[in-house]
Formats: sequence, structure tokens, C-alpha cells
Amino acid sequence: MKRMHQFAAAAAFAMASCGAQATAVYTNEASFLAAAGGSLAFESFETLQSSAPTQYDFADVSFACTGTSHCPGFFGSSGAFSYDGWRSVFFSSPDTSTFTFAHAVNAFGIWIGDAGSTGAITLDVALNNGGSAAALANFTGDSLNWQYFGLIADTPFTSVTFIPSNRGDGIYFDALRYGEANVHAVPEPASALLLGIAGIGLLAARRKRGARR
Repeated sequence: MKRMHQFAAAAAFAMASCGAQATAVYTNEASFLAAAGGSLAFESFETLQSSAPTQYDFADVSFACTGTSHCPGFFGSSGAFSYDGWRSVFFSSPDTSTFTFAHAVNAFGIWIGDAGSTGAITLDVALNNGGSAAALANFTGDSLNWQYFGLIADTPFTSVTFIPSNRGDGIYFDALRYGEANVHAVPEPASALLLGIAGIGLLAARRKRGARR
């Protein structure tokens, strides 16, 4: 019974970490695209429209850096490391980076490159609708690794901010997909299993309380 309570508590913590808004998180691109449905916009950062020391603009999305440790020194668009095409965008921890959209969206998916190659990193995500999630949790990867992160929220948002936990870690982004998706997205199997375990734990707790009456 104690273990059931522990599982329920872990699931509750996982749900709370997604913030006030309900947010389904994906670590697999195919799962994210299947859940999103419809047609999402795609940005591979090949064609730059304008730039400033801490902001790059592409079509209807901008990429900006906030902080004083590496912005604007280590920030911008790179032709040295990419997942799709020949360019990507990058910044370095502990500064933060933000994608801002010209129109509200509820789906966001992107490849994250080279994170965790200097040590463990937790890369949190904050949406301007109040939602939040973890793109990477205490992650350590080989140099030039790529990891996928996607989310679908039940409330539209116009910006996504990445907040790293470590220092001096160059982080790249590429192959961004965004737009309007199914509001009631189904989470990946691992997330669904966690929620199921939480339900079992809560049911067991209720039964135990009923037996004491």
C-alpha cells in the first residue's frame, strides 16, 4: 500500500510539473506528430529575415536570448551543426532562450542538440500561458547528440522559453514544428502508464479509508 501511495505521489508531481495548464509532453517526433494531427508549420532556420545582437527572426517565429553570461556572444544561427538542412539556432546556459510566434499556437516540437555534453542538465520549459514542462531532466549526452521534445497544450500560447540548470553548455535547436493541434492530445505510453498508476493508488487509498469507517 505504501508503494501505491508513492506511485500516486510521483504521478501527481509529474502532472504538477506541467503547470496550471494541461500539457501533454512527447520525447518522440512520430508520436508528437501523430497526436498533433492536421498540418503544422515547419521551420528549419535556413532563411534568416533579420537579426539583432540577441534576436533572430524567421518567417513568423523569432528566437531570442536573455541573460548576461553568453548573450549575445554565444548566440545565433549556426551552419556548423544541424539536424535538418544546414543551419540551426543556438545559445548557451545559464542564459535562457525564447521562441515567440506571430500567432497563438498550442503545439510545439523541436530537436535539441548537444545538450548535456558538459555535464548533467535539466532544461525546463515555460509557456506564456502559465504552463511548464521539462524538456530534459538531469540529462547527460555525448557531444553532438540530438534529443526530441514536443508538447501540446489545451490553452494556446505565443512563446516558449527554455531555462537550463547548468553553465557553459552550448544548446542547439533545429527542425521546429508548431501550430494548432488536437486540444485533447493523448500522451505517450509512459505518461499514460504513470497516470494509470496514480489512479490505482488513489482508488486503493479510498478503499482503505472506507474500511476504517
